[in-house]
Amino acid sequence: MGAVVLLLGLLAMGFFAGGFDYDTVRSHAGQIPAKWMTVIIFALVIGLGVKLAAFILHIWLPYAHAEAPTPISALLSPAMIGIGAYGLLRLWLELLVGDYSQYSIYIYFWGLATMIYGGAMAMMQDDIKKVLAYSSVSQMGYILFGLGSESVLGISGGAFMYVSHGLGKAILFMMAGAIILQTGTRSMSQLGGLAGKMPYTAVIAMIGALTIMGIPPTSGFMSEWILFTGILQTAVDHGDSLRAAAFGFGILATVLSSAYILWMYKRIFFWKNTRTIRQCNGPK
Repeated sequence: MGAVVLLLGLLAMGFFAGGFDYDTVRSHAGQIPAKWMTVIIFALVIGLGVKLAAFILHIWLPYAHAEAPTPISALLSPAMIGIGAYGLLRLWLELLVGDYSQYSIYIYFWGLATMIYGGAMAMMQDDIKKVLAYSSVSQMGYILFGLGSESVLGISGGAFMYVSHGLGKAILFMMAGAIILQTGTRSMSQLGGLAGKMPYTAVIAMIGALTIMGIPPTSGFMSEWILFTGILQTAVDHGDSLRAAAFGFGILATVLSSAYILWMYKRIFFWKNTRTIRQCNGPK
């Protein structure tokens, strides 16, 4: 459904611009009627928002991650969903930039809502893969937050966030796969104390966790630093108290991200549990 909406928007854009080549669309974007421009932007945002798993359009993602094999999850979260944000950057901000500032504030607050909702839902999960799925929803909110900042730094930070999230989340999904393979479960309430049984997995998973939390010297820190610098810069330059307040809530969302990641890590690797770990005969 998201792809169909996106396709219709692209067809309308190409029809009014006289072609689908980037140079053609960019040079003739002014010829698109205003009422159709609104419809096209709406179609692009909704279609790519489904791919992005942004708030309200995210419903499919936790179920897809929960049922998909681990290698698919390790590609789905890092690579596929972030393409939605990259599509917005290339198709809207680059080609239809004249209408970007008119709608950017909505993308800004949509990103903030996605950040907070995804983090809050991740805190409530017992399934490792669902924690990571809702974490991906939250991380996509960071990218939307940056894209809506009207700042070169904010948009650049959002693009960098796509890369850093992909690296960290791929590690964490492979960690989940290793744990499911060795223990036969993905319920954190049935796990615990795996740091001694699977020390290599624990160390590598911590690297992924630090990247998602944005702790230096990982790439997650640099992407969040650039993103939030751009967001604050826009709020200060425009004297916009609403954007400044949203910036504060965005910083609080990073605390929420750290909370669910550390809570998951503790329950898996350091929680005291008498459950016998199957097939765990050596360091893994």
